Amino acid sequence: MAYQYFILNKPYNMVSQFKSSHAVRLLGDLHYPFPEGIHAIGRLDHHSEGLLLLTTNKAITRLLFQGPKPHTRVYHVLVNNQVNPAQLAALSNGVPVSYTHLTLPTIYSV
Repeated sequence: MAYQYFILNKPYNMVSQFKSSHAVRLLGDLHYPFPEGIHAIGRLDHHSEGLLLLTTNKAITRLLFQGPKPHTRVYHVLVNNQVNPAQLAALSNGVPVSYTHLTLPTIYSV
């Protein structure tokens, strides 16, 4: 069977998953007959909306996120409020996401 790929505009207030132990809106709630084994390549926060890629090809997901060669990711972010200089400085230095992980520095334009 051939792998399948989908492009989806993920709605606001929905997680980028088909299963969760929490009571949240899931991609399966979109009432589209996705094939067995489908999963998101990457993710978007439940409070965000935008382009999400889905596939039945687990190998491509491993290649993109655990492959031997890192790749550049570019995100376009639109915020509702004005971002202050201190917040921009924090993004420029990387943001801690846990006690052991720091995001890469962010390059931004205003």
